[in-house]
Amino acid sequence: MFVMKIRRNEVTYNSGIGALDGTQEWQIAVHLLEQMALEVLPGVVSYQTAMSVCGKASVWAKAILLLDSVTKSAQDMPATWTAAISACSSGSQWQAALHLGAQMPKEDFGCCKSYGAVMTACAQQNRWHFVIALFSEMLSLKFPPDCSHFQTAISACRSWEWMLNLLEKSREQSLELGFDTYNIVLMTLRKSGKWDIALASLETIAYPDATHYANVILAMGEASEWRQSLAMMNGHQLDVRTANSATTVSAAADACPSWQLAISLLNLALHDSVQLSIESFNAALNLCQDSWRTALSILVWLSAGISPDHISCGSFLSSCEKAGEWRVALQVFWELPSRSSQCFDILNRVLVGAAHWQLTLQLMSQMLEQRLMPNGMHVASAAQALKMPGMSARLLQDSLGLWKANAPEVFIWNSNLKMTLAEAGCHREVLASRPGILAMSKPPNMTTEAILEELTDRVSSRDPELACFTSVSRLDFPTSGVLIVAHGPPESPAANWLQAQFASRLVKKEYLCLVEGKSLGEVGSQGEIVQPLLTISSNRGSRVEASSLGQEAQTKYEVLQRFPLNGTSMELIFLRVAPLTGRMHQIRVHFSSIGRPLVGDLTYNQFSQANLSPRLFLHCHQMELQDLELKPFAVKQSLPGDLQMVLDNLHKK
Repeated sequence: MFVMKIRRNEVTYNSGIGALDGTQEWQIAVHLLEQMALEVLPGVVSYQTAMSVCGKASVWAKAILLLDSVTKSAQDMPATWTAAISACSSGSQWQAALHLGAQMPKEDFGCCKSYGAVMTACAQQNRWHFVIALFSEMLSLKFPPDCSHFQTAISACRSWEWMLNLLEKSREQSLELGFDTYNIVLMTLRKSGKWDIALASLETIAYPDATHYANVILAMGEASEWRQSLAMMNGHQLDVRTANSATTVSAAADACPSWQLAISLLNLALHDSVQLSIESFNAALNLCQDSWRTALSILVWLSAGISPDHISCGSFLSSCEKAGEWRVALQVFWELPSRSSQCFDILNRVLVGAAHWQLTLQLMSQMLEQRLMPNGMHVASAAQALKMPGMSARLLQDSLGLWKANAPEVFIWNSNLKMTLAEAGCHREVLASRPGILAMSKPPNMTTEAILEELTDRVSSRDPELACFTSVSRLDFPTSGVLIVAHGPPESPAANWLQAQFASRLVKKEYLCLVEGKSLGEVGSQGEIVQPLLTISSNRGSRVEASSLGQEAQTKYEVLQRFPLNGTSMELIFLRVAPLTGRMHQIRVHFSSIGRPLVGDLTYNQFSQANLSPRLFLHCHQMELQDLELKPFAVKQSLPGDLQMVLDNLHKK
């Protein structure tokens, strides 16, 4: 047009900028906008389109700069703010979106879309409290939420009570929400164990589909109300087409308490000419953990009509693992058409349990031939199976070279991370770092997951590309101390290398704790607790018990200080503890099992000297491992002030 001397107007420029939407060419879009200003005054649509291009290219900061440069009249238009907020949402910048949402004009109903954009930005980063706050603000300003606002708010919620409250409000406004929104509500009720409320909610859906019924059936099964779930299959409570769908049959099979009942259900479904899905067979296979022969029969039955998938493979191998049938597992494994990395991992465990290290190494070679990368846990179990320190170390080192050779460079040697951490204000929380590895200071009464979430948010505010961290170990909620974190996704070299070291028991861990009970000997005395631990899960959470049915667990300790309790044979004992295995609540349960529970332990110490310590007296004092260059990486953190004060007070007494 320029060569032919045809005058370019706002429409042609907007078309040019719009052509770049969805691409990474945001620089060209900005250049066209600047060029446009020399020939014709850019309109609101021009800026909105350019902001959209920047947003989809994750250049959210540029979109905000464009918002600042538009005219006053354009800034008064809600659509302009919506475009800038959406750009922040595309760049995972929920704080920036929230900030813009607070600044935008709120004079007419046009800002409802802007509210929706801010809610979406917060929902994408799991900030559901902010989503609810924004929704409530809309109601207080008399802005009517539409279906999209309700769906965003409900999808973001982690509270079933809030979800039901929002559903009720949507009905008051006669809004018909989508099928997916109702599914999210039913799934949340299912996870919360509220099968009866899920059933009541199902009855309020105008046209429920098979997936809705499946969620309620699964909720019943998980709450041990499997008879109720099977009753829903008889056609009295749902129409015949829905009752006889593969989805509901699969859900009912999942709800069954035994494989015998699940197989009966599948036979009945076939008798009613239901075309069973792979999920139905997989649900039955999953119940056969104690009967590999039954699992094999179901697998043969499945193969006659449907091709087994990697879930079928994994369920069958798990049944073989429990029975120690490594020959059957190996033979069937290579006959199945679909094998994932997870299936290789399960077969690897079967072979390791049978002490066949040669087959374990062959399996790793075959994984590589199929372009599947062994992860840290896989390599660790193979290394342990070798039972030869030299060969095990060589296997781990070779695997590290393989992981590094196949990884994006940003998660290996990024020198900007240290600077970014300092800019993000993380210098106090980060005790030490090496390429790909961070040693964090975990405060008490904070979960490991919350630590990573906060770290990710802070780094993301400075450099979103670097904001990716993986948990490779964890500390209990009330425990403080050194926490090792990998920089990069779960498949990164650091994550695999650290997981391999933890699983191979190569990481030296040292804790400080205060226990109460009878003497463990003079200062300097050492001891060891070898007691299997069994994790018992329930709706109220998980609890660990010392049991011969559990996994092996080993803890060493040394007496550092003793504080006799006047007038009794009991004393408080300050210990240095080294767990050689990494079981859940290991230190706490081991010492409780020998009658010396930890001070301040509200779970495993029924008669805790709670007045002595403000919290659980357990601190991860030191971690020692190898970095990605095979150099020693040891990190220490002294006892925090609140626990040190407990010791100081004991000395005074």
